[in-house]
Parts: sequence; structure tokens; C-alpha cells
Amino acid sequence: MAKLWKKLPPPMADNFGFIEVLNKTDGMGIIDDCSEYRTSAERRRRHRENGEAQMRVVHTEIGPEDVVSGTRQKVLDAFEDGRRDLTPEFVLLSAGPCSAMIGTDLEEIAETIGQSSGIKAAAVKLSGHKAYDTGISETLLAMAKLLTKPGNICPGSVNILGVTALDWQEENAGALRGWLESQDFSAAMHTTKTSGERFLVAMHTTKTSGEGFLVAMHTTKTSSGRFLVTADFGGAERAENIARAAEAQVNLVVTVSGLAAAKYLKSRYGTPYIAAAPFGKSWTERVLEALESGRQPEQGTAGQKPESGGRSGEPECGRRVTEQEPECSRRVAEQEPECSMQAENMEPEVLIICEQFMGNAIRETLLCDYGMENVRVYTFYMMEKSLEQPGDGRLRSEQEAEKLLKEGGFHTIIADPLLRCFAPEGSRWIDLPHRAFQLYGEHPALPLFFGEHLNKWLDEQLRKTEENI
Repeated sequence: MAKLWKKLPPPMADNFGFIEVLNKTDGMGIIDDCSEYRTSAERRRRHRENGEAQMRVVHTEIGPEDVVSGTRQKVLDAFEDGRRDLTPEFVLLSAGPCSAMIGTDLEEIAETIGQSSGIKAAAVKLSGHKAYDTGISETLLAMAKLLTKPGNICPGSVNILGVTALDWQEENAGALRGWLESQDFSAAMHTTKTSGERFLVAMHTTKTSGEGFLVAMHTTKTSSGRFLVTADFGGAERAENIARAAEAQVNLVVTVSGLAAAKYLKSRYGTPYIAAAPFGKSWTERVLEALESGRQPEQGTAGQKPESGGRSGEPECGRRVTEQEPECSRRVAEQEPECSMQAENMEPEVLIICEQFMGNAIRETLLCDYGMENVRVYTFYMMEKSLEQPGDGRLRSEQEAEKLLKEGGFHTIIADPLLRCFAPEGSRWIDLPHRAFQLYGEHPALPLFFGEHLNKWLDEQLRKTEENI
């Protein structure tokens, strides 16, 4: 009974993450299961409404008899039916709970599809038993392994990994590429293979019959000193651009779901990665600096707010200790013994419950831009241990969430509105809608968070809550 969900919806299954990713591509997904993993309205149509991407995932509709006879032929039939409508550039296969128990060999079926059709195909290690973020992670990893090929590095180019509307909602997810390409990088970033040449990945939007809008990119020379996106793993993207991912100079991983693919690209092609969501004024400055240097930006200590001072416009909190920054670094280093005084023993003040990288960005903004102290980040989903701060944690049940909110002693809580039923009386509550938490119902819109947009949102939310206290 410890895992019973009574007031909160249970975590969205991994197959939904698989669907979210595939629907943004020119590929095709096949889920081997009896369920369609769609809402009732989506079952009655092939295309989504309001300009959303086409449903590019089909299912095998297995029945009781397939437990005995197997589902291999059902998967092959689903592929043949789907390829006529979708004309996929690649195919990914996923098990559902039923076929996972049967033990269908999807890897063998993927090999058969590839040999018979000439379309690249692979199996994704999913079963319908884990959460949506695992589905996104495994799907992006499978795409990286299946599609990417070696290439020459384009200076200033970046891959985006892990952004989906399930974590960021449509506005943030759809705007990330354009926002990142509007940011400047320094000349120090360039280690060009040809004298003085830079490359621009110019974005062109195309529309093909029934496929919705997908992004095609073409490489041209430019003198622009801006970040250039090669491939967007999780966003609207074509297989041809994912194939060019090894050409990027650095990878920006914006959710935990993008880490597995980033680690693969690093081990296979040597591409460094930065794991951070570019939200909040001070934190975004550090993330952009990290993209130039290829080094992960350090976070401030959860139990300690930054001291004032340092160079104008540059946050001292969480700056990397380097020889190039002796003065600022020395002050940060001197703070570390005091900062590391077991943050778990300090009085908690602020609790954030959301995807880890988003939570980390909000925390850094509260620490560095608002002077708040002792900020905790919790999530119901995957966490990267190396990016946790003391006092952070993972929630594995509704009961754990209720206990944390009611007994944690937090004066400010930032979380999905569905969790508000557990908030203690008198606490300051800020809604942070998480679409993955509200699969079928309406979810409040999330504004843009890039750079100073997060600060503007926090200003408004803090003002509103202060008026209500």
C-alpha cells in the first residue's frame, strides 16, 4: 500500500516519453502492447490539433492469443501499415508491459525490419514499468546510437539534449533553439580546422504532407559569433541533423533525460557536455560561459547564500576555481569550509519539486539573485547524483511527498499545484506546473524561463504570495 496513489496521479509510464520524442521527429515508433497510450480523442485521429506534430507512433494491438503465439508478426504488420502513412527515416521499437512479460525479441525484429526495408531500426529498452523520463532517456540514447556518424567539428556549434514539452511545456521547449542561437560566444571558443572559418547552421522550416513542421538545417559559412545548433535531441528534429550530431563542439544537456545520450556522444566522439538548464540571470551567464569553456559550472552550496562582492555583473556563488579568476576564486574557496557545514542540519527554508535541472536553475537563481538560503530540490523522477546538493532527494511515493511537505518546515514551496493539498498551513506556495504530472487534464501554462525571464516570473510570484500572506 506504500505505493498507492490516492491524491496524486501515478507517474506517467516510460512509453509516453517514447511517444513524446518520436512525435517530434521524421521517424516512426512501434509499441508492442495492447494499449494505444493515447487519450480517447487521439485514438480517433491520426493527426493532432492546433498545429501539433503528427502521431508517429503505432501500436500492435496484441490480444490474449498472442501470449501463446508471440507478437513478432504483429510488430512486422504494424511496421508495414505505419510506413505507408508515415514514410519514416528510421524506426524505433518499444515493448509495453504485456510484451515485456512475453519476452518478444524486439532487437531481432528491428534487425529484420532494417534488412528487409533498408530503413534504420533499433529496439529501445523500455517495458512500460518505469517513468516517462526513463522513456525519453532511452529513446534519445537509441537515436544517438542508431543515427549519428563521425564528422568534422564545426566551431561554435551545439547540440541540445533532453528538452521536451513534458518537462518544459511547449513554449519553452519550442523556443530553446532560437534563444540559444541568439546568444553570443567569445572568440576564445574557436579551435578551427580551417583558418578563421566559422560555420552557421541556418534553420529552415519545411512542411511535408501530413508531417507537420519539422526543421531542416543546412551548413553555411558566416562571420557571426553566435551559438549554432546542430541537432535538437527531444525537440522537433530530422534524422539527417541527428546524424550530424558529432559535428557539434559541445552538448548542452537541459534535463536529466538527456544525460545518457550525452555520455554516449562523449565516449563515442569525445564531445564534452554541460548539464544545466539556462534559466535565471546569474545561472544562465554561468551556463553560457561553461558552453564556451566546455567545463561544467559549479553550483552554490544549498545551505549558504553567496557573499556580496566580486567583479561587477558576475555572481560569486558557485564560480569554478581557476587560475584565470584568482581573486573571485579565492573568496569562493575560502567560503567552502563554512559552506560545507552539513547543510542537512540547517533549518530548511525553500523546497522546489520538479525536474532536477530545472530545480537546480531555480535554486541558483534564488541563492545568487535573491539572497535566499538553504534551498532544497526534490523530484519524483531521475536524479544525477553528481549534480545534487546536500539535502536534495528523490520522492518515490505519495506518502513520501506528503511527509516532506508537512514535516519539512519549509516556509516557501515551489511545486506543481496538485501537490498543494499537502502544504502546511501558513507556508508560501508558488505553482510550478509540470505537464508530466497532469497527462490527461488541463495544465496551467508555464512562461518562458530563459535567462532573466525566470527572474521576472519569480518577481511576480513572490510579490503575489507576499500580498496574500
